[in-house]
Amino acid sequence: MIFLRSVIAFVGVFTIVSSSLLFERLPPTRIVNGFQANPGQFPHQALLEITLPQGKTGVCGGSLLSNEWVITAAHCALLAKSFKISLGAQTFANPSEPGRVIDITTTKIVHSQYNPFLLTNDLTLIKLSRKIEFTDRIQPVILPKSNDLFEGQDVIASGWGRQFTNAPHAAPELRWAPLHIISYDDCVKFYNTFVIRDTTICARGANKESVCSGDSGGPLVLKSDNRTLIGVTSFGHLSGCDLGIPQGFSRITSYTQWIEENTGIGID
Repeated sequence: MIFLRSVIAFVGVFTIVSSSLLFERLPPTRIVNGFQANPGQFPHQALLEITLPQGKTGVCGGSLLSNEWVITAAHCALLAKSFKISLGAQTFANPSEPGRVIDITTTKIVHSQYNPFLLTNDLTLIKLSRKIEFTDRIQPVILPKSNDLFEGQDVIASGWGRQFTNAPHAAPELRWAPLHIISYDDCVKFYNTFVIRDTTICARGANKESVCSGDSGGPLVLKSDNRTLIGVTSFGHLSGCDLGIPQGFSRITSYTQWIEENTGIGID
């Protein structure tokens, strides 16, 4: 099962497609028109293999917040029974690769006001079963200090993803896509005000680079330092990944207090 949040917007009306589609253990992301990452380039990236009811499984992305906390999307974790979390991973299907750490946990904090119909508060905190050690391939993100809207800034999304909408296979190596933050007014042109709120941040690529169906929970970081987490992947447009339509992310600056209250992680 691959987690998906796709929205198609009309004038005053929108349709939300189911948050999951059948698949055969595909990776969590589809990085369209992106680049292959170098080992250790994105040490905050987490890979979540999720155990669901009735023997089903799912996959999402995530970001390492500290030595014992990971953040992902609520729709990834809502029905989860347990998580197998890989940190320091470069390849998707090589659990024994050098520098990779695997943790299995069941502890999660789904945002209490998560609304799957309005696409709001789509965040979950996952506590690891133990404190992990940081290495050159495992490092936490930095949380943003201000309420900056980040409009016009360059950002990066990363994940193990298909390179176009109907690709038959996912990329075996971690990939990344350069994106650009657009304004609220520009984003509502593609969706509407029911979907795009002040807790949403929208990004798109200059050359149709994109995340896509299944990229749920993955990181959106500032390109300038490759560490400041400003968004968590929440939804994309039903029309597909290849058209250059912006994607929606949960805006981290709207949730820093929630993160601190639940994890004890302060913003320096």
